[in-house]
Amino acid sequence: MITRRALLISVPAVTLSFQLAHAQSARTGEFSGRSNHETTGGASLTDTTLTLEDDFTLDRAPDPVVGLGRNGEWDPDTFMGDLAAKRGNQTYTLPDGINAADYDTAIIWCRAADVPLGIAPLN
Repeated sequence: MITRRALLISVPAVTLSFQLAHAQSARTGEFSGRSNHETTGGASLTDTTLTLEDDFTLDRAPDPVVGLGRNGEWDPDTFMGDLAAKRGNQTYTLPDGINAADYDTAIIWCRAADVPLGIAPLN
């Protein structure tokens, strides 16, 4: 029989366990620049979101967009939107039908020049 006290203690413990398991499922990486652009900072990919960390920066670049790739190769089906800011923390939602587990690279892509601006291999 579960007592009220046991229930009040177990619910926060279960919630914390779920939060820790979810946090551990994120894959992370560090950006490096491509195509003569400087891109730095961390990236974190969960099942549903890609987060560019507080230390994210991108130099001058026209038309940057956010997406994912495999082995450093851009997949346009993963387009998550225009880059919101060239500095700082920002979060993007994966498109419907995209399985985060199928991708190993976060990519900042230049739509105008059709070249990568930065990639972050995810581990």
